Amino acid sequence: TVLAFLGAIGVLFALFVGFQARELFLGPGEFQALTGTTVAEYARAGFFELVAVTTLTLPLLLAADWLLARHEAAQIRQLRRLTVAIVVLLALLLASAYSRMLLYRAYYGLTEDRFYTLAFMTWLAVLLAWFAATVLRGQRARFMPGAVLAALVALLTLNVVNPDAYIARVNLRRAVEGASLDKEYLVRLSADAIPAIADGAAQLEATERCALLRQMEARWGADLERSGPTSTWNLARRKARSSVG
Repeated sequence: TVLAFLGAIGVLFALFVGFQARELFLGPGEFQALTGTTVAEYARAGFFELVAVTTLTLPLLLAADWLLARHEAAQIRQLRRLTVAIVVLLALLLASAYSRMLLYRAYYGLTEDRFYTLAFMTWLAVLLAWFAATVLRGQRARFMPGAVLAALVALLTLNVVNPDAYIARVNLRRAVEGASLDKEYLVRLSADAIPAIADGAAQLEATERCALLRQMEARWGADLERSGPTSTWNLARRKARSSVG
């Protein structure tokens, strides 16, 4: 019964991916002609489909592996084959969602939402790889500790990367290459982004550089000069104060 149910899920998933095969990996300009959507809608649809399918599928695969753990070897082999097929389909959906988000970033630059979406999908890729390395090899007990450890490593990496500074550097690089720059969004980022903005602005054309730095000073100048309790101090604000000055 479990194998039949899992097989039905696999067939439905395969049909879902099959019907969308033409839309999985589209280049600039193709998505609107084929799907009738904007690049934002195309990217968001791919991400939310991925989250929904992964949330439903991985727990089912884990439950099926637990239920059939003590069954005959032939049934376990069938389960493994079904699981491999579903994981491959999940990986295909993940690659499509990641490609769509990169396309979205290429069109409009990077924001916090897009950055964390890409980071989450990177963690999902690690999770799928770990699932294949453990559950598919009969080591289900190792999956959850590894998944939690991967999440902790991802959080540590995000803190080291400094997302707001990274977002500022990416958008300023695009502006140097000729893309439009959303100055209002840049100056709304946290104090972590200010040194990156000050450094990157030096490469902009004079008029745009002056406009950006003027907005940054207006947004942060007075705010960073305020004195307050020790609990409000942090290294980012100290570096930002020096950059604004």
